[in-house]
Amino acid sequence: MVGSDHDQEHEQQLVADELEIEVSDELVHSLLNASSQGIYGVDMEGHCTFTNPGCLELLGFETHQELLGKNMHTLIHHTRPDGSVYDPAECQIFLAFREGRGTHVEDEIVWRADGTSLPVEYWSHPIHRGDELVGCVITFVDISERKQAEYELRESEQMVRSLLAATGEGIYGVDLNGDCTFANPSCIRLLGCDDESSVLGKNMHALIHHTRPDGSPYPVEECQIYQAFRDERGTHIGDEIVWRLDGESFPAEYWSYPVHHGDELVGSVVTFVDISERRRQEEELRQTEKMSALGKLSAGLAHELNNPAAAARRAAEQLGGTLDRLHALSVKLGAHGLDGAQWQRLTAVQTELTAFSGAPSDDPLAQADREEAVGQWLDSHGVAEPWQLAPSLSAAGLDREALERIGDELPAHALGDAVAWIGESLASAELAATIAESTTRMSDLVGAVKSYSYMDQAPEQEIDIHDGI
Repeated sequence: MVGSDHDQEHEQQLVADELEIEVSDELVHSLLNASSQGIYGVDMEGHCTFTNPGCLELLGFETHQELLGKNMHTLIHHTRPDGSVYDPAECQIFLAFREGRGTHVEDEIVWRADGTSLPVEYWSHPIHRGDELVGCVITFVDISERKQAEYELRESEQMVRSLLAATGEGIYGVDLNGDCTFANPSCIRLLGCDDESSVLGKNMHALIHHTRPDGSPYPVEECQIYQAFRDERGTHIGDEIVWRLDGESFPAEYWSYPVHHGDELVGSVVTFVDISERRRQEEELRQTEKMSALGKLSAGLAHELNNPAAAARRAAEQLGGTLDRLHALSVKLGAHGLDGAQWQRLTAVQTELTAFSGAPSDDPLAQADREEAVGQWLDSHGVAEPWQLAPSLSAAGLDREALERIGDELPAHALGDAVAWIGESLASAELAATIAESTTRMSDLVGAVKSYSYMDQAPEQEIDIHDGI
């Protein structure tokens, strides 16, 4: 009876074990069918013992029978990516049962049923039954998309490297601490470095942007470059300086833009160019424009100077003859025996008329009437060439009454020479005034040109325009 109970319990345990195995097998079968990864097993000879649907799909086989019992290395792992034969003794998959340890390979290929290759990442792990090693299980995934993404990333990075190497602008990146993360060859050249190790990891503001053009310190808090990540906006400065590593500076124009990784701000990228040549060309252009303006000004000045210069020349030429005639008349008057009182009267009239000659002119009709009256008086008193003396004498304010007073105070034989002397005196004074006016005009023009030519060298002044509003 006891033996019968024992047998019954043993049978029940066997049934339970078989049921557990059946359930376990069903669970494994479900997991294998549900996985999109390729999974297959091999025995100690490398022959396939099972496959899952994912394996068939990835390798392009129709049924499990096409793989079961086949040597998997010979079937799908026989050739390396470079076309050389893959010796089974070197196969990483078989290390799992040769050495009893798992292996993981990230970048190899397997061969499909149609003879094309498939880039894969795979894992191989040994299988034991109790203490006995019976084979291994291999899991692999298609990494075609990853390889394509890696290829595109490499191409993109190569394109960026090529652009950075080809561009003439200096380009460097900084992290949120302002330390250099990369620098292109033009940046290294412009800063006078031997190689990028001179700047990588260094604080770029302290290294190349520490001082303003006037020599005062440039606080990093005011640096426009760092606004790119402080304010998360791009900046552009057209007129600052950058310092080389040898202590020399050069004028630069730069742009700074924030850099994000996803939504995270990680630093900024800075592009700068040496504008020394541009500055030189701008200065040459300014000088050319200035010389062109001065050339036009000189031509205008020559034109403007011509009139007063010609007037001064004509007056000077006429003045010589006038002074000769005035001297001759003075000698004649002396010969007439004029006394001191008569000379005083004559010179007083001459002085009075000279002063009057600068006064505004009368009405033209009144002037004509006075000139006619003066001419008639001169003619009636026997003065030679009255038509030449009458215009200047009448223009100077001499009328018939004044002539009568002069005639009463001078001898009759001296009257003609006295009136002529007054006329020549007035003419010489008028010519001298013309020369003075012309030369003053010439001096003013030359002074204006000198002031213009030195205009851009005046010191700069700061003016508050609100004061004038």
